[in-house]
Amino acid sequence: MENLSQLQLTVDQEVNLLQVVTFADGLTLKKVEVVQDGVRSVISKPETYVPEFPGTVSIILTLAKHDGSTLEVTGGLTIKALDYHAIQIDNIQPVEILPIIGQVEG
Repeated sequence: MENLSQLQLTVDQEVNLLQVVTFADGLTLKKVEVVQDGVRSVISKPETYVPEFPGTVSIILTLAKHDGSTLEVTGGLTIKALDYHAIQIDNIQPVEILPIIGQVEG
């Protein structure tokens, strides 16, 4: 699970949560869950996970042992927000934003 911290997660960008995870012999993956803001959700396709909200999350892997028992392994990740770039607006007239203004005033 320590490799999980290598993942770079950004809102609205697909990532394979399992690409850096290896399993010991005799363990198989049963379920992947994410916990964000206290809400625990199953990730049905961890190979194509798309985070929706920025913040800190816990990833929980439920693993099955060969004897039928299960164990949960948890790791933490940070999901970055999308970069914001403000648009510079200079010398714009209202009619350029809403063309109907020119029709009403004319």
